[in-house]
Amino acid sequence: MSANPKKILKTAGYVLGALLLLLILTGLFWLGPTVKLLVTTIGPKALGTDVRLEKLKISPIKGTISLKDFAIKNPNSFGRSNAVSLASLEVSVDMASLFSSTILVHRVEIDSPYFIYEQDRQRDNITEFIRNVQEFVNYDPDAPPKPEKETDKDEEEKPGKVVLIEQLAIRDVQLNLANTQDHALDLGIGFESLAVSMTNGTVFLDNVYIRNPARLETPNLFTLDGLHVLMDPESIYSTNLHFKSIRILNPHAFIEHNPETDTAGEFLKIAASLAEKIPTHAPQAAAAPPVEHAEADTGAEASAPPTQITLDLFEIDDLQLHAVNIGDPDLDVHLGMNHFTVELEKGAINLDRLYLTNPARLTTPDVFSIDRIAARLKPGSHREETLVIEDLQIIKPNAFLELNTNNNTVSEFLRLANGYIERIPAYTIPELPPAPEQPAPAQPAAASARKAPPFELQNLTVDDIDLYLLDTTDTNQPSATPRLLAGIDEVSARLSEGLLHIDNIRIPNALGFAATNLFHLNRIAVELEPDSLLSDQVVINTIHIDSPQADLEQTETSGNVASLQAILRQFAPPPADGAAPPTAEAKEPEAETPPVPIAEQPVVLHHLMVTNLNVRMKLPVNTNTTQTAGFGIKGLNPMGQIGKLNPLAASAEEDETDPDAPLTLAAFRNLSLEPLKGMLHINELRISNPPNFSRRDMVNVEHFSINLDPDTVQSDILRIQDIQLTNPRVRYERQILKDNIKAFKENIEQATLHRDEITASPVVDVEPADTPETEEDGQKVIIDRISINGCIVYAKLSALPTLPIPLPLPVLKDIGKEKGGATPAEAATQVYDTFYEEMISAVGSATGFAGDALKGFGGLTSDMMSGAKDGVGNITKGSKEAVKKTVEKTRSTLSKRRRAGGKPSAAH
Repeated sequence: MSANPKKILKTAGYVLGALLLLLILTGLFWLGPTVKLLVTTIGPKALGTDVRLEKLKISPIKGTISLKDFAIKNPNSFGRSNAVSLASLEVSVDMASLFSSTILVHRVEIDSPYFIYEQDRQRDNITEFIRNVQEFVNYDPDAPPKPEKETDKDEEEKPGKVVLIEQLAIRDVQLNLANTQDHALDLGIGFESLAVSMTNGTVFLDNVYIRNPARLETPNLFTLDGLHVLMDPESIYSTNLHFKSIRILNPHAFIEHNPETDTAGEFLKIAASLAEKIPTHAPQAAAAPPVEHAEADTGAEASAPPTQITLDLFEIDDLQLHAVNIGDPDLDVHLGMNHFTVELEKGAINLDRLYLTNPARLTTPDVFSIDRIAARLKPGSHREETLVIEDLQIIKPNAFLELNTNNNTVSEFLRLANGYIERIPAYTIPELPPAPEQPAPAQPAAASARKAPPFELQNLTVDDIDLYLLDTTDTNQPSATPRLLAGIDEVSARLSEGLLHIDNIRIPNALGFAATNLFHLNRIAVELEPDSLLSDQVVINTIHIDSPQADLEQTETSGNVASLQAILRQFAPPPADGAAPPTAEAKEPEAETPPVPIAEQPVVLHHLMVTNLNVRMKLPVNTNTTQTAGFGIKGLNPMGQIGKLNPLAASAEEDETDPDAPLTLAAFRNLSLEPLKGMLHINELRISNPPNFSRRDMVNVEHFSINLDPDTVQSDILRIQDIQLTNPRVRYERQILKDNIKAFKENIEQATLHRDEITASPVVDVEPADTPETEEDGQKVIIDRISINGCIVYAKLSALPTLPIPLPLPVLKDIGKEKGGATPAEAATQVYDTFYEEMISAVGSATGFAGDALKGFGGLTSDMMSGAKDGVGNITKGSKEAVKKTVEKTRSTLSKRRRAGGKPSAAH
């Protein structure tokens, strides 16, 4: 019976299918060994070095790959054994997902991956591998690139596959940079573990490090305990990448300085060795043809929106930057921050405890610290062109100065900085190969609209600003606790409203002085134009300074200002050793440029107000009492109650109590300055007597005003149009050898001379240049008019009673005009001499003293004092009528003397 063909074909198909299935199963079973054989056979030929793979197991049915002990040996000319090594690799894949749009990888575990980039002076291992592979596949790197295959525009692009990894674990990763000729430049980077879960949206990176080169003794350049990231898993492949939190744990960086080298120098050497290996023969991309700006195709498909990143919470714990000095460990310092958080979506930024430590030779732990910084942002403004900071608070910024017998804060930090700065000239900066020239891109046309600022700060508050001093050289210091050197309670700025306030500025007194503060200021209030802050000219409408008070104090041996200056001068850095003295060099005359008017300056002030200024001085008791040189009050003044009988002197003859109380050197009720108008007004100005005279005011002016030409403020000649003093009261006191007016002038001259001696530059012997003599440098002044109205002098001659004398003064005009301007000293001398002469004449006429005796050409004698009693005796013979007659007689005498002398008549 003949065989059925259909049955034969069916049987043959079964046999072939079974054989094919058996072949596939056999191939799948032997797939791992087959791939291992190919790797170990072809790998050495392609790479030119040994390739080791101990075990490779592939299970397509289970979707697993297992690899153990894989290594690629370095080329023989390099010192390290392996270029790449891997202890184990485990991969598990969902095989069914290979045919879907999302490939699901259940697990990837990598153990001890090791990579090394090794170089010598001419080549490196990576370049060697690349060249060997190119030779193996006959690839010519200099061949022109093949033209890209044209694709059909109508052909739809197939969507790419997405890989989703449920669990990725990498342990003990090491990346090494090795130098064959100089192993001291070897560098290592690694981390202990990395765990990633795309399904949970978590990333955990632990114990990251960057090793230092061997010539540095600090083990690490950088360490990081952990980086923890939590993401929204659904956002990983979306256009809005959503980070729920990023936390960085204990990032520490180390900058080292040792006697031989430092961190910057070693890494510059590494960079120089790498720069030599940068390839310069890479094919250049063809220049793109110019783009023609055609009208947009309305039918074109809209481009995909850009990817946005959303971050809910960003945290950094224990950030530290260390400066390590191997040669002098006492100079080690570090900058640290305890905690830092950013919540952009909520608009909150917080920083806790920012500090800079002191070197070890200083007792104070920190040189600077801030307890807290808190910022509130406008939500969503970080995505806009201008970041809006609605409120910024800085809490307790404190600085510490320390002074001991061997060093101080400034000298220690200068030593630290100089150690690094001195190395800079020795640094070798690597030269990169020249980049190929590319045609410059066309610059877009400048936008006519003004660009928005990068950020906008609306409110700022700084609380408790304090500067402390620890002076262990002071034997009066009761403990090692720093004392306050200067402080401010609060600085607040509402910039959106143009308001700035600074409250309670104070400089406490040093130990051993009576007053609490050397200087105190209640408030500074500034009002400005908010829109001008970001313009070319900041406009300040008003500055109000309220209640500035200085308490100067002098003991038998020192003063509080001098003590503070002495302390601060000790922090000044010493002059450099061997510094050459400056030499005079001939300079070509520069072309003079006209000064910018004050109305066009970058900062313009409209109005300055100062209220309740008070400068006081406390002297030892023996210098606060009047010295009469043997003329007793009882012996020369039988009319001890004359002050009470003098109605014009009643306000000036107050009883002197508490001779140890401070003197008021200068004070006024308020000051008003308008720079753009050239106007200055002071109300109730008071100037006290110099030491060794009575404790009353020497000058009391009801109103003082100056009008000047504001356009001349920056010119060579300042033009003052008018100076007016209204109702000044002057107390003239004459002791045996000197009066208070001259004593006050001498004190000013001595103080000015002492200041010039302190601030003068060191004298350098230089040869005089052959240049013509020039007039005295500095701005000169022309005063059109000075008028003093309603002046009364209260004359007090040693032990005699006080006598009120009206002093009509002439109007002074055109001071400095004839000579094209006078120096300020010349103008002041002319005004002083005129006033002094008029005052002496008036006092002499009223008291009967000779003018030369009052001016100090001779001492006051007993005969003069006895004769002077007749000049004032009439005041007690009749109450107010006698006083008026004496006043009229004095005024008439002064008027006749001025007319006879040719002086201008007094203004009434």
